[in-house]
Amino acid sequence: MKDIDDYLVQDCGGKFEDKTWLFGLFGSMVYLPTGEKVKGGFRYFACELPAVLEAFESGDLSRFLELPFAVDADGDADTSAVVVDLHYTPSGSVVALQVREYQNHNPTPVTPVRLLEGPAGRAVLTQIVELDQSN
Repeated sequence: MKDIDDYLVQDCGGKFEDKTWLFGLFGSMVYLPTGEKVKGGFRYFACELPAVLEAFESGDLSRFLELPFAVDADGDADTSAVVVDLHYTPSGSVVALQVREYQNHNPTPVTPVRLLEGPAGRAVLTQIVELDQSN
């Protein structure tokens, strides 16, 4: 299964351009139909993979918001073995997400990428921004 970045650049009909360099440390991805930079985010969960997969498969992004987030002893966002990767534009013209699980310390995609464009992406933008712990 392809990683979300590879999928967007290689399999989405030329809609995305990866403008990163130096091993992806600098630059950005651009959604070419609107010219917007794509923000990369994530959310780690404090539950087992099946619960996250169920939320993903439901297609209802509010289900992710009902799951327990990984937090440290101070209540700040933390990491865990299960994460959902988020890619979206500020306008919501495109939203993409993929669930990964750390297997032997390697982030391994366990779902295909879900891609929402146009009105479908804008409809879930508020939920995606709320879900994104990198904000």
